[in-house]
Amino acid sequence: MLIKDLLLAKPVLQRLNNEKMPAKLAYAMAKNFRLVNQELEDFEKARKKMLEDNYEFDEKNNKYIIPPEKEAEAQKMFDELINATVQFIPYQIPEFWLFDQLQLTPGEVMAIEWMLKLEE
Repeated sequence: MLIKDLLLAKPVLQRLNNEKMPAKLAYAMAKNFRLVNQELEDFEKARKKMLEDNYEFDEKNNKYIIPPEKEAEAQKMFDELINATVQFIPYQIPEFWLFDQLQLTPGEVMAIEWMLKLEE
């Protein structure tokens, strides 16, 4: 699984974290939410280290300064980071648990489809 897939899933999981649902589904969603957060903590540490190692921090504006001539380089490093593969084993949720209990947009389904155990 790619880090960018987890980044796309996080807001969906955050929203669903506040929805009422049956206990089994709530457990499965909470477990996946925790796993995603753990992986993204590591991503955030790596992203921050990349910025610290390569760019100056502007304390006044509370952000890193990336000179215009280094923007392409910074984007390339960021793209490599978010396209990194992580060893992530989601808690599989039978699709009918989710679809029978929650209202999701097509985009939300796409963002979390990696956790769905689809019926054949």
